Amino acid sequence: MYIADPTDELIPGLLDADVATSPNDPPTYGVALACHADRLPQDLIDGLSVIGYQESVFPERLPPYARQGIPIQELYFDKPGSTTFGGWTAAEHKENIKALKELFLRFGLVVKPRTRTLSEML
Repeated sequence: MYIADPTDELIPGLLDADVATSPNDPPTYGVALACHADRLPQDLIDGLSVIGYQESVFPERLPPYARQGIPIQELYFDKPGSTTFGGWTAAEHKENIKALKELFLRFGLVVKPRTRTLSEML
């Protein structure tokens, strides 16, 4: 995730959030958060866990990096579905996207789930 201004927080500790899927079928939507490494938005992270998302570690959490002297930690979360290879059914898709939108809205944030471009996936 590219953070232009690490002093501009969406909520305390959160610099950016992205809800996206790959163009594969059946899709699932992952959540990416760019956070202030010293002040993670723990209530949002806990909320993701409550709705069934688990942190993805590739095989371990990526180390923080700094932008303008501010430490940034990127976190990634996924929620597998019940279809082959963990994809979501149509009902799971509807339920999970609704839960994500409601969670972020509790923090005053509007998320727009999107499909990643091929270049993002390379």
